[in-house]
Amino acid sequence: MQPIIRPLLPIGACATLMLALSAPSTPAASVDRAAIGADAGWALHLDVDAFRGTGLGKQVLAVLKTEEREPVFQFLKTILSFDPRDGLHGLTLYGRVPAPNEAVAMIYADLDAEKLTAMAAMAEDYRTIPHGTQTIHHWVDNDRREKEGGDPRTYAAIYQGRILIFSRSEKGVASALDVLSGTRPGLPADGKFSHLGHPGAGVFIQAAAAKLETPDKNFVVSALQKAEQAWLEVRDEGGKIGGSLVVRARQPQAAGQFADLLGGVGAMLRLQAENPIAVGLGSHLTSQATDREAAWKLALPETDLFKWLDLPLPGNP
Repeated sequence: MQPIIRPLLPIGACATLMLALSAPSTPAASVDRAAIGADAGWALHLDVDAFRGTGLGKQVLAVLKTEEREPVFQFLKTILSFDPRDGLHGLTLYGRVPAPNEAVAMIYADLDAEKLTAMAAMAEDYRTIPHGTQTIHHWVDNDRREKEGGDPRTYAAIYQGRILIFSRSEKGVASALDVLSGTRPGLPADGKFSHLGHPGAGVFIQAAAAKLETPDKNFVVSALQKAEQAWLEVRDEGGKIGGSLVVRARQPQAAGQFADLLGGVGAMLRLQAENPIAVGLGSHLTSQATDREAAWKLALPETDLFKWLDLPLPGNP
């Protein structure tokens, strides 16, 4: 899965929004299954509002609201028309496995459509394409041109003044607009990626993928290609960050292989004595398997994360 956000945002907005994602408001921006195309092969959602409510999120937000960082966020607010620390609510990425350039990023935020459109209009070779009642904006992506050559373009649209959509292709944005407006089907309430959009309390990251296919033949990828479906959740567990990665095998006997693979990764992490973060992660990982599913679970004390991220402990300046 190639990074989507960085090459998709006009001018300096990419760095702004990526910084905001590390920030920890109010109604949670949980997964909207109807907003994800029914043909998606993978999807990932970050609920920024829910993250703000975790112990880790509160500490990150406290650091970002210190006096020394205030000028930076006031500048970002001038550019974006909202303060990313409380105006960014969620991020959804999804795409079809055979079409990486049609992958879509949807950013849920308190948007000023006129200001963002004016920003996009300042980009190189800015143009627009009508799509029903919507407008697709596109421009030359200088960062990608330096890496890839040619004149690669970024495509974007704003839906109902609250969702910013990006893709490397016109088709990706057009399809996303059709899904949001209901003219193309989104994920049904149940069925494909059934866990996505039905999280328990405290979940702030969800992801799912099905029928992973790739030309890469290393042993990890070869093992994952035996999976029918995989899903990930990261959540607040009251003083701990909990995570679970579950892989459903295509054949019953493969579930044990996945459990062995996941357990081996944990063991490898614990052996890296020179890397305290790897050792810490490995010591809090467990794996298990049933007939068809293998699970890798994490229960990491937030105090460990505070230390690794150089954040003050709660109650300390």
